[in-house]
Amino acid sequence: MRLSYQEKIRIFRRDPFRCQYCGLDGTKDFDTWHYANLNVDHIDPRAGNDDSNLVTACCTCNLIKGAHPCKTFENVKE
Repeated sequence: MRLSYQEKIRIFRRDPFRCQYCGLDGTKDFDTWHYANLNVDHIDPRAGNDDSNLVTACCTCNLIKGAHPCKTFENVKE
């Protein structure tokens, strides 16, 4: 199920607009287009949209992680 804009903003605010994988600060590392470079990622893609399964991720980390569960993210980066 897709997240609404309001749900995404709520997760971004909860995670202070910071990628939870690499630490990129979406409020400082980009100019006016920075929010477009943040995504809400599912820690476990099969587990649904519960807040405990959602994190802020930059586009790069989200693309690297893909559909892998979070516990394998470090392996995917290598």
